[in-house]
Amino acid sequence: MAKKKNQPTTLRERIETSLRGVCGRVSPDRRAVVIIAMLVVFAALNIFVTGRAIWSIGRDDAPARQITLPDVTPPTGSGDPVTDSLQLEFEKFFDEYSNTYDNDTDTE
Repeated sequence: MAKKKNQPTTLRERIETSLRGVCGRVSPDRRAVVIIAMLVVFAALNIFVTGRAIWSIGRDDAPARQITLPDVTPPTGSGDPVTDSLQLEFEKFFDEYSNTYDNDTDTE
């Protein structure tokens, strides 16, 4: 069975073909009316959503939410001499690095 050349094969082509068929039957004046009606509906919806968002700013309908964080204590030595020495080495390196660039007052 051979396929027809004009028959759409993908979903996009099928939708496009059906929309072209429906819109092709509508007169140009009616198309303009449909476009203007859609524009009015979407503009009204946009104004409503924007107005509702602006109106609800600062309202005390909902109780204020406060985030509670657990107390965090910095880790102390792990008890492993290798890990502790690496930690001290990193701290020393970063202290020297930050002091180098914090005290850099090279002016031109």
